[in-house]
Amino acid sequence: MFDMEGSVLDPAAEGCFSFLDGGIPAGLDTWAPGPFLGDVLESVDRDGLSGYELVALLRAEAAMIAHWQALHNQTLVRILDAEMELFGGEIPVSEVWETTTGEIEAALTLTFRAAQRRLDFAVSLVEDHPRVWQALLAGSIDIAKAHVIIDGLTGTASHIAEEVTEKILEKASEWTTGQIRARLKKLVAEADPAAAVEAYEEGKAERRVVADRNWDGTANLCGWNLPVDRVAEARDRINQIARSLKTREESRTLDQLRADIFLDLLCGVEHDHESGRKGVVDIRVDLETLAGLTEAPGEIPGFGPVLADITRQIASEHGTQWQITLTHQSQPVWVGTTRR
Repeated sequence: MFDMEGSVLDPAAEGCFSFLDGGIPAGLDTWAPGPFLGDVLESVDRDGLSGYELVALLRAEAAMIAHWQALHNQTLVRILDAEMELFGGEIPVSEVWETTTGEIEAALTLTFRAAQRRLDFAVSLVEDHPRVWQALLAGSIDIAKAHVIIDGLTGTASHIAEEVTEKILEKASEWTTGQIRARLKKLVAEADPAAAVEAYEEGKAERRVVADRNWDGTANLCGWNLPVDRVAEARDRINQIARSLKTREESRTLDQLRADIFLDLLCGVEHDHESGRKGVVDIRVDLETLAGLTEAPGEIPGFGPVLADITRQIASEHGTQWQITLTHQSQPVWVGTTRR
């Protein structure tokens, strides 16, 4: 047996562990993941544990799962390395990647596309973002958080990515994926505003509408890569119509009303009851940003940070009514509605 540092533990030695009443070692959820923790988790009898003990066990298991996911992704990269050593120089690199993807596809019973995504992520995690991989190995973040961090840093210059990664990992274990995503957007936008604007414009150029069917016979209609301000405006208009329809006699839920209104508006069905006002977008932006003195991002509640340049562009060009909260040093100094 080994302790968290890899030193040999004598299982017969008295006082190696203190145990909770249910039989799990005290502080189990603080142990570093590895072979020893894995052995202990395998031996735990989950029947009869208290709620407190089960929660501690859950945290320890989550750390162990993250540890194994880090090793799993490292294995994927090692398979690619082995293929490179075997075929390097004899066939194009793209073919080596394709061969490796085929191996992963067969080994894990995946589609080729899914195997390709797994390999792409593994290489990005292990080779391009080693600190994120180390955090996953240590169990301080899970695979979902690793995905969010890496996706948020895609296209970011390496020196900026390193700075942002350091700041994010300081609190990543305490934050949800949503909090990490919002913080990442803000940090990247502040560190490299020009690159952030370029990425936004490239993403917007890929806007499209996608329709597909569900297993139960229903269907989905989604707009992808849309301008954030127009989405916020559209959502507000749908919400205001839905709220006006939600009377005591209306049996549909708000979600059902929103869905029906969404289709009605697209299909040209008019709602006589609506007030006629367009959607209102709530922008929160520092005075300095609005004046072009800083590049601190603005914010649309519910959508997170909005690039400073895009915020200024939206504020100056949008033709609808805006509800604006101006802040100075994070404190509101003016709230109102305006067309400019």
